[in-house]
Amino acid sequence: MDIREVLRTDAENLLDEELEMLEDELTTGDYDAFYRKECEQLILDERHSRKVAHQKAKVVSEGASRSKVNLADAQLPHGLSSSVMVAPENLSPFNKTEEIAKTPFEIVSSDVAAIRRSDKSKSLFREYLRNQPLIDEAFLDANLSFFDDWEISALLDHLRLSEPFLEKYFSSLNADRIATTQLFSEEFFMRHFASFKAQLVLQKGKNPWRSKENRSKKLDTFLRLKGVHF
Repeated sequence: MDIREVLRTDAENLLDEELEMLEDELTTGDYDAFYRKECEQLILDERHSRKVAHQKAKVVSEGASRSKVNLADAQLPHGLSSSVMVAPENLSPFNKTEEIAKTPFEIVSSDVAAIRRSDKSKSLFREYLRNQPLIDEAFLDANLSFFDDWEISALLDHLRLSEPFLEKYFSSLNADRIATTQLFSEEFFMRHFASFKAQLVLQKGKNPWRSKENRSKKLDTFLRLKGVHF
């Protein structure tokens, strides 16, 4: 099966479970790094398209009946008090104004600002990530600087990010967290070897090649030259 061709021509008709199966096949199958990266990016693009379509449909269906904005509509975690906001049409008795649709960043930034004010901000933020489809790789690519360091660590725990994204923002991300939460190639590991703790990557990471029997000869030789024995 040509995974890349399937993703290019029929991705929108695949079930979410089928996308996960393709991801597993890419992780465990014998594919070169370039092919794997291209397929993973196609999967990320398809998931992003689905999330955007889902969010747009939700806004349209709720817009007609919602008379005031409530943070609960943006999927805030339970137990967090939402801000009370006055609907635009209630500002003046002499005219009616249509509610202006918020952008994804406006929704997320408003929610996160409320979460940051809570004394349980870390647990609430993690819960929020599990329920907010707007926060994906494309969103982070556009807004990574908005998040605090510990929030970025939580995002690494929650999202599987593509290698091009990890490469682009490597200096802004926690290398130890990447080592234990993300999938990346042997070449990526060797390229950033000085920033990684080899023990974390090879003993606690998620990459299939962390096991000696799954490594390439190139990585084996590289590790021997670096004096690494795991």
